[in-house]
Amino acid sequence: MTPEQQKAHEALSFIIPILDKLNLRWCITGGFACYAYGVPRNLTDIDIDIEVSKDDPAFTEFLLKVLGGSAIASKTRAENASARSSCFSTPKCTIC
Repeated sequence: MTPEQQKAHEALSFIIPILDKLNLRWCITGGFACYAYGVPRNLTDIDIDIEVSKDDPAFTEFLLKVLGGSAIASKTRAENASARSSCFSTPKCTIC
């Protein structure tokens, strides 16, 4: 396993239990999905589609958990990421 693949597995091991605990429906898309099906790809990020409105409190709770707590800075980052509907990096997920 390459270092990038190891980082991806570690990131998913961190993120997936949070999604499951919040009962959010999700699926992996993009390059990592191709990798999972055996198509060789360079991994630079993990695309996860979550079936929830960005205005749903469960989505904000997910972002807060992934960003590492309920500190005001993390809440602001979560709100900003939600408002932009964009990707963000987490302290525990260096591949994103």
